[in-house]
Amino acid sequence: QENVKDKYYNRGVLYNKKKLYGLSIKDYSRTIALDSKYENAYFNRKLVYENTNKFSFAIKDYTQYLKIEPTDPEGYFYRGECFAKGNLYKSAIKDFIKVIELTPNNMDAYINRAQSYLKIKKQEKLAMIIGWFAVKVIVSILINSVARILKLDERREPDVKISTS
Repeated sequence: QENVKDKYYNRGVLYNKKKLYGLSIKDYSRTIALDSKYENAYFNRKLVYENTNKFSFAIKDYTQYLKIEPTDPEGYFYRGECFAKGNLYKSAIKDFIKVIELTPNNMDAYINRAQSYLKIKKQEKLAMIIGWFAVKVIVSILINSVARILKLDERREPDVKISTS
């Protein structure tokens, strides 16, 4: 006979299959409230979060799941994907490295790690371009300001009068 936490869990699975994600999350959360080490509830709830683009919630669930199952490469892999989808590439890289340590033949982990490194490089290059552009704009503003000041000075009457005696 099913106990209460299993009933909530199983109903959460059914809701998820019917794409009733809010109800599914509630039942997985109830399951976790009854048993904080119910790893399948964490795993399924974080999948729902991931499928509904709630990556920060998914990351929290993956983190909790990995406390229960610290040697599960899939947990690190999926959390790494969530980090990457949330533009947290350095954290993603750490997780993909962990996956590679646990399963050295996991080609997807190598590919995702490489893609995350590329994203970081693109962000750094973009920051460099923006920085260069900002400097150019500031220099242009300063030059225009100095030019305006000099033009104002040219228009003023000189303070010194030349005597003709």
